[in-house]
Amino acid sequence: MGVDEGAVLVDAAEEVEADLVVVGPGLANRQNHSRCGQRCNWQPKLHRHANMERREFLSTLGIGAAAFACTYCLAGCKSNDGVVNAPTNVDFILDLTDPANSALKTNGGYVYKNGVIVTRSVTGAYVAVSSTCTHAGGTVFYDASGNRFHCPNHGSNFGTDGSVINGPAGSPLGRYNTAISGNSLRVFS
Repeated sequence: MGVDEGAVLVDAAEEVEADLVVVGPGLANRQNHSRCGQRCNWQPKLHRHANMERREFLSTLGIGAAAFACTYCLAGCKSNDGVVNAPTNVDFILDLTDPANSALKTNGGYVYKNGVIVTRSVTGAYVAVSSTCTHAGGTVFYDASGNRFHCPNHGSNFGTDGSVINGPAGSPLGRYNTAISGNSLRVFS
C-alpha cells in the first residue's frame, strides 16, 4: 500500500469518526476487534463502533445503579434469626416502690433490665421477654395500643408471649417468668 492510499484511509477514517482501521498484509485472515468483539475480514476497511448517546448511557447507568441498590437492600433484609441470643439464667427482683420502676405501676408501662423488657400489659399482667429483636438485634418496646412488643428497626411485632406476629423476624423473643410478692416483682428463667 502506498503513501497516498494510506492517507486516503486516514482521511476516510477521520470523516466517519472510525475507532479502528484495519490495514496491512501482516494481519490474519480474520481479525478480532478487542473493543467490540466483532470479527471482520482483513481487507483494508473502516470499522466504525456505534457511539452511545448520552441519554442511552445515563439510562443504562441508572438501571445498573437501581439493580445494585435493589440487590443490596434485599440482601440486607434477609433473616438473621438465630444470631441474637436471649439472656439465660435470668433472676432478678424489681422493687416497685423504686422511682426507676414507677412505669410498672400503670398498665402499658415498661422498664428494661439486664437485656429483658418487663411490662405491665394492658390487662394488668406482668410480662417479661428478651429486649433484643431476634431478626437483627434491635431493641423492642412495648406498644400498649396494640398490646404487643414492637421492633422499630424493621417492623417486627411480637405477642406478649414473645411469639412472632409479623416479620421479618422468624423466631420468638425469649420469655421469662414473673412472680409478684408485695412490692417486689421477681423475673426469672
